[in-house]
Amino acid sequence: MGKFLNAALGIVIALFIGALIMLAQGYDPLASYAALFQFSLGSPYALATTLKNAVPLVLTGLSAAIAFASGPVNLGQPGQLIMGALAATVGGLYLDLPPWLMIPVLALLAMAGGALWSGLAALLRQAFQMSEFIVTLMLNIIADYFALWVITGPLKDATAYSPMTPPIARSGWLPEFGDWNSAIFWMLAAVALMWFLYNRTRAGYEWRMGGQNSLFARLGGCPVNRN
Repeated sequence: MGKFLNAALGIVIALFIGALIMLAQGYDPLASYAALFQFSLGSPYALATTLKNAVPLVLTGLSAAIAFASGPVNLGQPGQLIMGALAATVGGLYLDLPPWLMIPVLALLAMAGGALWSGLAALLRQAFQMSEFIVTLMLNIIADYFALWVITGPLKDATAYSPMTPPIARSGWLPEFGDWNSAIFWMLAAVALMWFLYNRTRAGYEWRMGGQNSLFARLGGCPVNRN
């Protein structure tokens, strides 16, 4: 209950500060917030669009939660998201597979791209005791510029006015059910799965203990270095 109240209080404070800024600029905060909620949650289409746009944010947040729970200060989620998306894009452009195989393969490529980019920071930490806090922040910038080079160079869509890649194969698109993209349901499933792993499994216990007290976890037999 305490965590819920803290989160609710944070939202209220953010809305209050936003209202003050709008008042200072001469806008009506009540009308602005009414429009915000109307166009983000006020209809089935608006809700579906909001949830679809939230998918990468929620999944990235889950990855951050795992990292923070196990101890390391991993701030490289934006870069890992970019590299995962880039790996999936390359697969979607050059692989020719049926949808039942294409989508899982692209998901695995995305996970591998993000994991390998994160692994660079872990490797530097283990080999040279370099701070993952600094390394992951720097890797974000490198990933950003690398992706920019890719979409303006080797993979640029020659028919597009803006820097972008060509569309991936249609077989790699997630199915939609009316206004609802199936990514929303995968997101909800991932949230439920991570809650179960974190609270109901041995691995989740080891993550928590390693993050809260690494010495206690090590004495208890938890593989702190692996986690």
